[in-house]
Amino acid sequence: MDAVHRVRTGARQLEALLKVFADPSIASNLESRADASISRPPLAAGQAEARRATLQPLRAPARDWLRQLKKIRRAAGPVRDLDVRRRLLRAWMRDASGRRGKTRPASPGARRHRSVSSNDASEVALDIPLGWRLRESLAERRDTLAAKLSRTMEHRSLKLERRRQAFFFAARQLSGGDAACPAGEGSLALREFLRAAETMPKLSAANLHRFRKEVKRARYLAESEAADPTARSFAKALKRVQDRIGAWRDWQGLSAEAESALGEPGQPMVLAFRRRAEECAGDAVRAAAKAVSEARRRLAAEMPATRSRGGRRPPGRAGSPAPQGRAAPGAGSAA
Repeated sequence: MDAVHRVRTGARQLEALLKVFADPSIASNLESRADASISRPPLAAGQAEARRATLQPLRAPARDWLRQLKKIRRAAGPVRDLDVRRRLLRAWMRDASGRRGKTRPASPGARRHRSVSSNDASEVALDIPLGWRLRESLAERRDTLAAKLSRTMEHRSLKLERRRQAFFFAARQLSGGDAACPAGEGSLALREFLRAAETMPKLSAANLHRFRKEVKRARYLAESEAADPTARSFAKALKRVQDRIGAWRDWQGLSAEAESALGEPGQPMVLAFRRRAEECAGDAVRAAAKAVSEARRRLAAEMPATRSRGGRRPPGRAGSPAPQGRAAPGAGSAA
């Protein structure tokens, strides 16, 4: 279970970084949006083009490596989802049967889900046999998908290593050996997160999962700046949002599994799971709105209030923060 989680998470972390190299225009687009959000003059066209040209030799190797990573990550995803749903179902069955005790769920993923309400438990206390049927169904599917993941990793391991070596070979060939991400001023993770927020100003069950994927990507970018305490703090804030949305997604997925595996007899259980998903969706939207507001404040504090068209700060302003008390335009709720 933990091994599958590490495979999936590790692939996502690498993908988040490689996408910047695979498409150098990403960083420039992010910076343009950041410029607009805090009324800052944009970079000169020549400077932006120079940044893209610097990373051009890495574009093809990054794309090749990304393709292999995606195949492994997509094979690991369903296995990891089933692991989470099985753990969630076990905790739910303990509550529904009245066996609360003092034992806490073993994994952090299970601990983030609140216990099912007493009303839900009383409604389905007599349906515990259905819960066991569902557990067996999930276990069987998990075994099938885990075997497929093993075959995928065995088949892709050599290709993955070759793509990795090709990328780092290209990186070493760059003039001066500088293959750093073109983050510019301000955190790339902050700007990536705010870009996602701007594309989805109204969060709901229809786009919450898509927003969570963007949150993950921004979080992995923030975690890549491990030496920066501000980046680490922002990564933790994004992880909290990710977990809130993840709880909604897990309950939603479990309700779909119950409906598929149990049919009509499992409807009370399905309805109980759907109610929990609705509760978690509300929590997730509120957490996301708070995170967007905080990200805008952080970005405004990171960047100077003004900058010349050529991208150079006025003399004596190298480390000066944005003036306090000035709100960034459009710093309203994300939902």
